[in-house]
Amino acid sequence: MDHPDAAWIEQVVRRVLLRLADRPAASVVDRAEAGTRSTLPLSPSTDRSTGSTSPDRPALVCDQTVVSVVWLEQHWAGQHQVQLGSRAVVTPAARDWLRSKQIESIRGVASQHSTGLVAPSVLVAGSTSLWRQIADRICPRQARRLGDQAGDDAMLREVRSELLLGHQKIAILWPDHPHALCWQAARDAQLRPAVLSDPMSIDRLLQEVPANLLMIDGFGWTPHQSLLAIRKTADRLGPHPKIRN
Repeated sequence: MDHPDAAWIEQVVRRVLLRLADRPAASVVDRAEAGTRSTLPLSPSTDRSTGSTSPDRPALVCDQTVVSVVWLEQHWAGQHQVQLGSRAVVTPAARDWLRSKQIESIRGVASQHSTGLVAPSVLVAGSTSLWRQIADRICPRQARRLGDQAGDDAMLREVRSELLLGHQKIAILWPDHPHALCWQAARDAQLRPAVLSDPMSIDRLLQEVPANLLMIDGFGWTPHQSLLAIRKTADRLGPHPKIRN
């Protein structure tokens, strides 16, 4: 009997937790969060709710709804502390990873000494070949990149959850079917989607339409044009003043 891959298990757990966090009943997320805190030991990798961090070493600020090993490995740069949102849910594999690195986890508002106090206003995600060409070239000061998505539906659910948290003002997506996904998103009262077919028209679009979700119709686009669309959006909106948990 073949044993399931650990990365696959982590991905399944993360999707389940994201769906729970997307439900309107907050008690579901509260119970998941409480279970996460109860399983974390005080030392090493302590999960505190004080919001205080070490004054001489910046903490890694994590604004993810669900904290996964993939995100931690992509963003960790040797910090001894990680700053979590007050409602963040940590997957079991991520808890083990924090424990193995002896990293202290702290919940609450980011302190003045935390890195990433100013968050980018743009959220980006995708599932196309064009997206894979630009994903590693996106400047983290211009946009926050989500992990690779399994498909358009899963991407829309995760992006919607992130936008509702208020960390970013707008999301830019590279979906397989931009027009179909735009039609699907338009049925959600919280989303104001638009399809962007020309990278040079983004200024006019943002001026005329209060969109918070842009779909890139990648036909004919180059990686340079995609990165230009992110930069123009980030320059127009400016950074968030601070991360809200």
